[in-house]
Amino acid sequence: MKNDTLRILEKLAYRYQQEKLTTDPECQLLEQRRHILEGAFLNAHQNDHALIVEVNDLLDAQTSLAEYRCDFQFSLGLQIGLELGGLDILREI
Repeated sequence: MKNDTLRILEKLAYRYQQEKLTTDPECQLLEQRRHILEGAFLNAHQNDHALIVEVNDLLDAQTSLAEYRCDFQFSLGLQIGLELGGLDILREI
């Protein structure tokens, strides 16, 4: 079970990240490209419901794995940062 401080820091950092991504030019370009490709795919295959469902399932699985890995890396980095912040390296020199 995570302690409350780590949980609060994760939520604050996640919100900050989301705010920054909404104004990031590269993120906006990637989102536009995704939207265009998704529209083209749906137009090309609008009558093949089974294919659309199968592709959505594949994308959901891929996205879930990517989100888990991202969250894991973020939590690990936050934990390392907190632990390094508690070290008094200058005192030992």
